[in-house]
Amino acid sequence: MIRFVQKEELEKINNLSKQLDSSVNGFNNLEEELNKDITILLVDIENKEKRGYLYAQNLIDHVDLLSIVVDYKYRKNNIGTNLMNYLINNYCYHKDIFLEVAIDNIPAISLYTKLGFKVVNIRKNYYNNKDAFLMKRGEL
Repeated sequence: MIRFVQKEELEKINNLSKQLDSSVNGFNNLEEELNKDITILLVDIENKEKRGYLYAQNLIDHVDLLSIVVDYKYRKNNIGTNLMNYLINNYCYHKDIFLEVAIDNIPAISLYTKLGFKVVNIRKNYYNNKDAFLMKRGEL
């Protein structure tokens, strides 16, 4: 089941974010972000287990995907695809979606490509001296 993250689940979301990058100490002010109208913070739950989350901002003319993480033990179960499809189907009607992804993150790039994203630019040294693709889903 996919639904909005609840305040009491933020610690688990922060712990999942560390799987994305071990140097991440969690999101700053995520509790504050949760109260903003533009924040989309979704969680995939099964049997009370938080299997993954998606964090995006619904801006006036587009959606920015900021983070998506699936717990290592639940990967390859379409959780990332389901979270992305939920975002696309519920928030992105007639809106483009933008994201950055490290150019060596092949699993993420494969997911985004499968969902219709295209590389539109390269951001040099975006992730700790690693380049990133700027990807877009929508009209090019």
